Amino acid sequence: MSKLFVLGRRILAATGSMAFKPTPNDVVLSICRDSPLGSANESYNVVTLLHLLQLLQGIDGSPHVAASGANLVYTWKVIGWYPRARWLARSADNFAWRIAVSDGTGPAFHHARRHWSIRYDYSPDLQLDDGDFVVPYGVSPGLIHSGEWSRKDSLRGVERNIPLLFAGSCSGRAYERKDLISARYEKMTRAEVVAALRSSDLFHEVPTADELPDIHRVGRPILIDSARARIPTSEWLRTIAAADFLVCPPGMAMPMSHNIIEALGIGTIPLTNYPEWFFPALEDGVNCLVFHDSEDLVERVEEILRMPAERIETMRAACRAYYDRNLDPRAAIARIEACPLDKVRLHVLDETYNHLPLGQKA
Repeated sequence: MSKLFVLGRRILAATGSMAFKPTPNDVVLSICRDSPLGSANESYNVVTLLHLLQLLQGIDGSPHVAASGANLVYTWKVIGWYPRARWLARSADNFAWRIAVSDGTGPAFHHARRHWSIRYDYSPDLQLDDGDFVVPYGVSPGLIHSGEWSRKDSLRGVERNIPLLFAGSCSGRAYERKDLISARYEKMTRAEVVAALRSSDLFHEVPTADELPDIHRVGRPILIDSARARIPTSEWLRTIAAADFLVCPPGMAMPMSHNIIEALGIGTIPLTNYPEWFFPALEDGVNCLVFHDSEDLVERVEEILRMPAERIETMRAACRAYYDRNLDPRAAIARIEACPLDKVRLHVLDETYNHLPLGQKA
């Protein structure tokens, strides 16, 4: 498929998502109008935009996105992936919105009935008062765009034949960031976690992608390094749904990672070292198992291998309930809309380095 053809499809999708006359029941999302969207080193992370768009899919009325010319390309790229979202083709100031969601860098939206103010200060130490709401960290945007996440509920009841699984990226210097993960967050890095798993001799490591279909018959904990055996997006959820527990270590620059959200959503129990990053915090022995260092990690792995099936089922049910109550965008929107205040604050985790909660300095 040529690049020109792909660009043409995106333009058509974006054009079909344009809106020229919103209704008074609609919502506008106005974010960093004069700052560039991008990745870790830009002023605003495009993944954060995707999480906000996913959140707003559960709202009454159509969500509209107001973007500057500097962010037009990114806006065109992502709007078509969210069927209810619209790119606003005219100035947002001209309309009476039901809700204006903004980080404050744009207009005041005097005609909006309610104002939701975005704050880039998501942190485990965040103090929430009346009118404060945390925007849940979401699943991988690729699962949303491909439609795979819509299969979540059907995967909750699949047969589980892998006691414990690690699957994902773990090679390269990006996962050895002790200056961030260890020094600032006081956590084991992903590289350290995987090294401890390998040295335990409890795991079967999958050598190549050709061996992936056989992991269900091994009967031992499984370790999959995506540099050696990459799981296709179409098989990712089915793979982790076959496990009772999923090892959920930190990401590259911060503890939070998409895989722990995906695990909770399908009822796979996280084995993690950052339960306090959730609102409310995950509970050890209830909806996760927690480790702190290498010795502790191996002890939790051995505990999993001895755990009765009845307890595993109880924890799996608690994981599903936690997702449905606290992480599902529909539940989050319902909580925010139920607030009687006209002005509320949305606390968002933005992955750009200048917005990350850096915690304890090295």
